[in-house]
Amino acid sequence: RWGAGALLGAPRSLDLFVFTHLTARLFTQAARRTGEQTGPSPPVPGRRCGNDHPSARISQIGREDRGGERYHVTFLFLGKRRLDCAMAAAAEEHGLEFEVEWSPFILDPSLPMPPTTIDKVEYLSGRLGGKATLDGMMPVLIKMFEDEGLPALKYEGQTGHPIDGHRLLDYARTLPDPHRTQTALKDALLTQYFHHGRSMTDHDALLSAAEVAGLDLARAKAVLASDAHKDEVLDRHAQAKASGISAVPVYRINGEIIPGGSQAEFLKAFGKLAAQ
Repeated sequence: RWGAGALLGAPRSLDLFVFTHLTARLFTQAARRTGEQTGPSPPVPGRRCGNDHPSARISQIGREDRGGERYHVTFLFLGKRRLDCAMAAAAEEHGLEFEVEWSPFILDPSLPMPPTTIDKVEYLSGRLGGKATLDGMMPVLIKMFEDEGLPALKYEGQTGHPIDGHRLLDYARTLPDPHRTQTALKDALLTQYFHHGRSMTDHDALLSAAEVAGLDLARAKAVLASDAHKDEVLDRHAQAKASGISAVPVYRINGEIIPGGSQAEFLKAFGKLAAQ
């Protein structure tokens, strides 16, 4: 599975690649406890999702080709949110139930390894050809996050190599109820990065996400303090590269590859599944 996930629909099976579905009850409780925004508001069945809004027409923003690679990491959160909305709609309309597995993909292996961090604005400006390009994108992206009900997008902060975040997600895959746990952790990690501006090389940020997702903190700390799950993450990343994946988010639904995260494409795939 790749930097997206494998999705199973019940009673019929469905295969998907992304970074997945949140547990609304968990995030509501966490928000009450901490007094801060810990994740997206839950999708409401029947609600028109953000990519029905005018701002979402600019869906190619950030998908710049630089040296053969496409950098549109912001769409990890947007694509996941649209998947959440599509799953909520399919559950209401077709009675489908879903399980999603998140899989690693390392978009830029040249990023500094933990615990090193670098300035996110400087890094993104370099990737996009200058800060003026980043500044021009931000108002639209901020509006898209707002339309989707996501935590406010902030580009300020730090960034670094995401392998430790992927290791923690792979650990969550081995726990009881892995689909819920991985999904809750994915939402919390994305919130740490995009809303709080914290690097995935920052173990305090990763442990904050683990706490929100309900992981045992002692065990999460032990994973991060070791090389646990590193080989698994690198192997799965290599499999994704070998299969032709070069950017994320990417979703595989019943063998069909869906890049980017369009709600319309999700709904089309779920409709096909329900008709089988």
